[in-house]
Amino acid sequence: CPNNIYIKKRSKDYPIIEETLSYTDSFGGRVEEKLTGKKFDKNKYNLYLIGDSFIQADELPYEKTVYGIINNSLNKKLLKAYGFGYSSWNTEQYLDSIKAINANNSLYDIFIFPNDYLPSYNKSRYGALQKKSRVLKKNSHKNPFKYFLNKSVTFQKLKDAYLSQKSTKITQKFWDKYTKEKNKCEFLDNNKNNISPRLVDYLYFSLPYSCWTEIHKESYNLVLQDIKNMKKEANKRKSKIRFIYLPPGFSFIGENYPGKTHYYYGIPKNVEIKQTGLIQRLENDIGKSFIDLDAPIR
Repeated sequence: CPNNIYIKKRSKDYPIIEETLSYTDSFGGRVEEKLTGKKFDKNKYNLYLIGDSFIQADELPYEKTVYGIINNSLNKKLLKAYGFGYSSWNTEQYLDSIKAINANNSLYDIFIFPNDYLPSYNKSRYGALQKKSRVLKKNSHKNPFKYFLNKSVTFQKLKDAYLSQKSTKITQKFWDKYTKEKNKCEFLDNNKNNISPRLVDYLYFSLPYSCWTEIHKESYNLVLQDIKNMKKEANKRKSKIRFIYLPPGFSFIGENYPGKTHYYYGIPKNVEIKQTGLIQRLENDIGKSFIDLDAPIR
């Protein structure tokens, strides 16, 4: 949000992260403390980094963010970077951001993440569209008991404990067979109802496009259309645009261990799920403006 100061406090889940302050200008982009609340001037920047929580980066001090590093590097006379992003944004918001910034003769770097493509994620491009549709159809009357029950922290903890115990056994059996299975497409089709929908999405996107369900193809094409429109908007402004793919932690063995083993994903620490099918499709459809960070990180 514009003209704001955010505090990210240390949590028991991530004690290594120190308390961090984030500052925004009149447009809502994250800036140095001295620019808090200052009027945004698009003519002062020539590189716009747009994305979700990776760009918001509220766990890091400004100087350690991607744009902070660029602005304090030896190239600072050539490049002046501006970070504009927020947690759980998807490609629809990225497209709107380019239009709102409206900078000419610039470089737009759009950071994309597999979350943008997941049909089961309610804030993905597909998920958000489905959510809007459900809201329009939903009866305005809510069940008050169910509403307050879902707000209960105790209920959520009990629910998580139950689902964790239930799904762990099922997921272990699934992995024992899936890793050995030669025809993974057919096996996933036959067993997708037994595992987490989020895990199902990631597994389909690790496989060739021919294996994807119609829903996964539809979800992908919604994002692709946004990408094509972003290219058009950049061209209108005589600007260059790149789409930078960020691999999730479970693309690598041992990475992001606490998160990947959570029942919602159920990925063993010795298993990696590289989004090979998704990356190949993006390379084919986006072309030279697509940058895959999976290989360099490896």
